[in-house]
Amino acid sequence: MTMGPSQESVKNQLQLADEALSDAKYLLHDNRLKGAANRAHYAMFHGASAALSQASIPAPKKHKTLISLFYHQFVETGRMPRQLHRDLVKAFRLRQQGDYEILSRFGTDEVREVVEMAEAFVAEVRRLVGV
Repeated sequence: MTMGPSQESVKNQLQLADEALSDAKYLLHDNRLKGAANRAHYAMFHGASAALSQASIPAPKKHKTLISLFYHQFVETGRMPRQLHRDLVKAFRLRQQGDYEILSRFGTDEVREVVEMAEAFVAEVRRLVGV
């Protein structure tokens, strides 16, 4: 007998997404742009993990693998808009830039846009998984 997706796992991932999104907004308000970009990406990462859990696909730890799985499972199949995948990729790149390029600088508008993308992404995942 096969078990369906773990609703507990989906809910836990969405809780992590909500916490990261809240952190991103707080950090943006405090003008801590690298931190806000990081947390916005993680809100999307946990949202994508929730969607994969709902589809009974264990979420990988590697971000590029998760982004690829999300694309193939949800965008290629038409279950999620292509723009959400683009937003996820943009947030990932911005997070990497902030985390690993010591001299990188972000503009407030750029980070605000990514935080808004993360908010829309998590909302769309909630719609998809019905939570």
